[in-house]
Amino acid sequence: MSKGLIVVLAVVGVIFIMGITLVGSFFGFRTASVTFENNIPSQYNKAKNSHSTHFNKIKEMAQIPAMYVEDLKKLYDGAMGGRYGADGSKALMQWIQEQNPNLDASLYTKIQAAIEAGRNSFNADQDQLVAMKEAYWTHLDGTSALFWNSFLGFPRIKCGYPHGNGPDDYKIILAVETTKAFETGVDTPVELRPH
Repeated sequence: MSKGLIVVLAVVGVIFIMGITLVGSFFGFRTASVTFENNIPSQYNKAKNSHSTHFNKIKEMAQIPAMYVEDLKKLYDGAMGGRYGADGSKALMQWIQEQNPNLDASLYTKIQAAIEAGRNSFNADQDQLVAMKEAYWTHLDGTSALFWNSFLGFPRIKCGYPHGNGPDDYKIILAVETTKAFETGVDTPVELRPH
């Protein structure tokens, strides 16, 4: 085999390997970009579902104490009316000595636990969305994106990409107080009993 043929085969081999590498890089970048663009809206919908489920659960649970009080009142009125008649008892000491029904505080404790669990779940879903968007932005700022993105044009979704695609269809939900604090640079304590 001549030296010239060896050089030609070596050059063809290097070009073939470079071609395979470029094709692999192209499809790798495209696949990763498409995966991000499918997962971000999916995670956003998961967060919306979590938020909706949380509030519906709380609204439903909050009805239970009112129903309990109403049923307790009917039971109490029926028991007192049956025991003492329509006018009731006139004895003050009898009222003090009798055991009166109490509102069960565990109902409120269950609602409080459901609120906390729902908020924690929603927070985890939003944290995951933030992480996905940050990973996508990092991917788009990577070295392979410099070349391949001129052909592929990612991002194709509006995900708040800091370099040229600022609008964001997948925003994180914030409390009004949080938005005000970040706009003004001033935070205020939470008022548990507003005046």
